[in-house]
Amino acid sequence: MAKKSAKRKQKKLLNQVCHPNAGGIDIGSREIMAAVGADKSDDPVRAFSTHNQGLREAVAWLKECGIETVAFEATGNYWVCLYDFLQTAGIAPWLVNARHVKGVPGRKTDVQDAQWLQQLHTAGLVRRSFVPDQEVLSLRYLQRHRDDLVRGGGREIQHMQKVFNEMNVQLHHVISDIDGWSGQRIIKAIIEGERDPETLADLRHSSCKTPRGEVILALDGNYRDEYILVLKQCYHRWQQAHQQITEVDRQIGQMLSQFERDEPCDSEKQDDESEKLGRIYIVKPASEAEDKSEAALPIMATRNQSKKREPVYDIQSEAARIYGTDLTLIPGVSSGVLSALLTEIGGRNAFIKKFKSGHHLASWLGLCPDNRISGNKNLGSKTRKVKSRLAYQLRMGAMTLWRSESELGQYSRRMKSKLGKPEGITATAHKMIRIIYKLIATATTYEDKIAGNMSESRKQRRIKGLQKAAERLGFQLIEAQPV
Repeated sequence: MAKKSAKRKQKKLLNQVCHPNAGGIDIGSREIMAAVGADKSDDPVRAFSTHNQGLREAVAWLKECGIETVAFEATGNYWVCLYDFLQTAGIAPWLVNARHVKGVPGRKTDVQDAQWLQQLHTAGLVRRSFVPDQEVLSLRYLQRHRDDLVRGGGREIQHMQKVFNEMNVQLHHVISDIDGWSGQRIIKAIIEGERDPETLADLRHSSCKTPRGEVILALDGNYRDEYILVLKQCYHRWQQAHQQITEVDRQIGQMLSQFERDEPCDSEKQDDESEKLGRIYIVKPASEAEDKSEAALPIMATRNQSKKREPVYDIQSEAARIYGTDLTLIPGVSSGVLSALLTEIGGRNAFIKKFKSGHHLASWLGLCPDNRISGNKNLGSKTRKVKSRLAYQLRMGAMTLWRSESELGQYSRRMKSKLGKPEGITATAHKMIRIIYKLIATATTYEDKIAGNMSESRKQRRIKGLQKAAERLGFQLIEAQPV
């Protein structure tokens, strides 16, 4: 009887209506197919063009049918305009993952896709993807464009190095970066017509450690006209990308300066979050930290040549002002992580409202194990493949901790030896994002001295292991009495 009642209860749960006024839209490049319930309209499926006029007609028809929420797949970037129209009209847009709705029974058509989306959304069987607010979307668009420009500039550097190889100018062997101060002066002189290796060698910076004789030998090449032409064009494209990056940085800095600082969450939220995270680390209120105020943060007035990809604006001060804490105190957190946090998620309220805890944020980034258990058997626990710029930056930050003496550095080395290098880096990134979430949610300052405090479960496992080791060696482990 218990099994039958459980089955009836599960069937009732699956047949419930979560969104009675739900619609579904299948998006294409030329037209969209909108579907509503059969009780909402005599013609429940209609086609509209993707022009603005067609989108207005689709939104007006959905409002006439009394639709309050619409689900559609993330098809390329065609969904962006429709998302804006629905949001402006007061209809809640639900952007869903195409993998979750691909199992359409029967033949696959645009009409069936729209109806299937509407049915799944009505029954509450699809999950809503995270879409930031409009101001964050604007920042994200510019930041992703900046990343494309950086990669484009890197390709031009590689192309210049290829030209040098064909010219037999081994500049990259005597200078660490051909896009650095010395490399720029030498390349510019070559483009302007200078061919004397000794004159070119004298253009390097005084801090260059390579002997002058080796630099002269490396600059003795075959300066043919076709090589110089290609080198000139590559150099101009690289300069253009650099100028565009600076222009985008100024726009991002201006938009970040308009961000308002969110108020810290209440004490009840802090207590609940502390219980969820457990004793992973201990934080100290920012007011009690020494010399860690916003006024003490460094200001980068110009681009540092040693950090050519750093933004021209002061991302550290802006992040500290918006989040209420200096996240760069966490080992491995650099400007790349801060930029990804601000442009992919947003301010403190976005963290608290969209993600219930650090566990949920780590799961969204694909940094936690994806346990698959069937028949009390673990079928696998690998992390999901998630394309996220924030997860990429966190992994890059975790890779820099391999020689760090901080608590996170020790944790990274311990996880690498236990799980392997790739899995250890992911585990360290997982811990970093949970720490970041807690600091942002509570507006507290990171303290590395007490960050390595063991949780109670890990402490018990450590004691149990020591007891077993002592027994194997013929000793007895006795707990020391407090003085």
